[in-house]
Amino acid sequence: MAEGPNRALDSALMQAESSAIATPASNRPPVASPQTHLSTDGDEQNNNLFDELHRIQDMLGSVMRKRKGGNSARKPATGAKLAEVEKLRLQLQEQEVASTMRKADSSFLQSQLNEKEELLKDVSVLLQALENRQLELETENRQLKEDLAQAASLLEEGELKRIELEKCSREKG
Repeated sequence: MAEGPNRALDSALMQAESSAIATPASNRPPVASPQTHLSTDGDEQNNNLFDELHRIQDMLGSVMRKRKGGNSARKPATGAKLAEVEKLRLQLQEQEVASTMRKADSSFLQSQLNEKEELLKDVSVLLQALENRQLELETENRQLKEDLAQAASLLEEGELKRIELEKCSREKG
């Protein structure tokens, strides 16, 4: 049901446009009402649609009249204006190219920055792992030095006892 009023509106608009182009508004025959295409319920919404349709037809007619009158009053473009238009068109193209290049450069630089940030993250993780390993090795090294000092002390004590025992064994012997 919604399709009926839309078709009628489209038809009336097309008819209004073609009749506005073909004949001046004052000589134009009245447009047949699209009411014949709709149901005869006569409800308020349909009346509002028809009123709106007629308003749009009048507006289209006035626009077409203005267009016809405006075209005849328009001056042909001069060579200077055409040259300026072409110059502006070229400038626009150059700006579009420059803008595209800036976007491409920005995109490339952003990708490079992202790669470098990832690299820095990786290096940071490696440095942290190296620092942890360094602390572990320093702790192990301290423990080994303590163990070495203790072993050296035991060896020295053992050497002193051996010398003392040899001395005692020579005295007895």
